[in-house]
Amino acid sequence: MYPLDFINEIRARVTVLKDHPIENLVRRDELGERYSFIKLKPHLEQIIKLFFHVNNFDLENLLTETIDTIDRVSKETAVLFTTVKHFQAVNDAQEMHEQISKQIIDFTKDLASEMFPIVNYYRLGELEKKPSEAKSKINEILEHMNGIVKEAIEKSKEQNRIVEETRSAAGQVSISRHSNLFEEQAKSHKKLSRVWLAITGVLTVITLWVGRYFVKLYLDDITVITTGQAIQRAVAKLIVFGVLSYAIVWAGKVYRAHQHNNVVNTHRQNALRTFEAFVEAIEGDQDIKDAILLRASETIFAPQSSGFLTQEPEPMTSTKVWEIFRGGDH
Repeated sequence: MYPLDFINEIRARVTVLKDHPIENLVRRDELGERYSFIKLKPHLEQIIKLFFHVNNFDLENLLTETIDTIDRVSKETAVLFTTVKHFQAVNDAQEMHEQISKQIIDFTKDLASEMFPIVNYYRLGELEKKPSEAKSKINEILEHMNGIVKEAIEKSKEQNRIVEETRSAAGQVSISRHSNLFEEQAKSHKKLSRVWLAITGVLTVITLWVGRYFVKLYLDDITVITTGQAIQRAVAKLIVFGVLSYAIVWAGKVYRAHQHNNVVNTHRQNALRTFEAFVEAIEGDQDIKDAILLRASETIFAPQSSGFLTQEPEPMTSTKVWEIFRGGDH
């Protein structure tokens, strides 16, 4: 036998759970349609309803194993309800919402398998004290069990639908997130390409100005010089022009590289943003979906020609892209 304080502690916890307002768990007004738990309201109501029955138990006269089970599941339920109430729609909210939703579904099934036999056994025990009501109560329990079986079948279908919808939503978020990554890269390279284009222009202007300066200096200082002096002046000018010319070519290459990356990342961003539209437009045909996925993957991951590089990368064939994905599955 357990101490009375321990029994009262369990009874108080069960009372709190069976009186828990369902709206505080669904949180539709607070979190909105997307992040609320409105689709899991039947599961949460089933949990609360179960503890409503447990609240009628005469805990002092139950087996210790049964009391231990009620103590454990009531604590686990309290933790689950706390997790649901503290969920916030912040960073990575979709992933966290999916985890909590799956936790609610799995917990409801486990709780039902553990507690329904105990609840029904207790109700049958109560009938032994009232023989006149036994027949009608037994029929009621049988009808209730049939209803539970039918409800379990329907909820199983609903659970599969919720999981699929959650996965679909997570995929949309993931696609959008990766599209934003490519967009940020494209913007960064676009800014740098403009900077290096300006640097190339400045170096070109400096080179032209130096050439004009040397010509003017030559016209203003036409004197008879020796062959050695002429060679010395020519070499000095060639070094200056060589350095400036190399700087122009180098800056131009850097500009073209950034512009190439800008075009490629913009192309990948557009491919990700339009991929879902294509897939939704052909819903139901898995072969066509696979073909579009292959082409989209080729567009995103294969080397692309932008026209800004002197030696453009060789395009990757669909076979090579497919081999990469197959290799990732092993």
